[in-house]
Amino acid sequence: MFPRIFAGAVFVFIFSVTDFSVPDILRVSVYPIEIFIQFSAFYNDKAAIVLAFPLIAVTILLIIVQKWHMKDQSYVQIFGGIPKTVTYAQGRRNTLSLLGSLTELP
Repeated sequence: MFPRIFAGAVFVFIFSVTDFSVPDILRVSVYPIEIFIQFSAFYNDKAAIVLAFPLIAVTILLIIVQKWHMKDQSYVQIFGGIPKTVTYAQGRRNTLSLLGSLTELP
């Protein structure tokens, strides 16, 4: 289970590091915004590339570690969960539950 949780954490990290929309709206200076400012405002592509190298290195390192943890496991588990359907008998509560779900309560 740990390799799949770690893979999800890597994806969340990558998406959160590259997304700067919320800090931009809140006018907070974060690392991806500094890269964006160097590239779009000052037209300094060399400074933007130099600033992006640590971010790229950390991302590549996390992907390598994640691939090492996954080894030959697949990301998708086709068979799993409950192998058969479980039915719970409710008796009289079944009718009450149906009536309660059909009525709108304010």
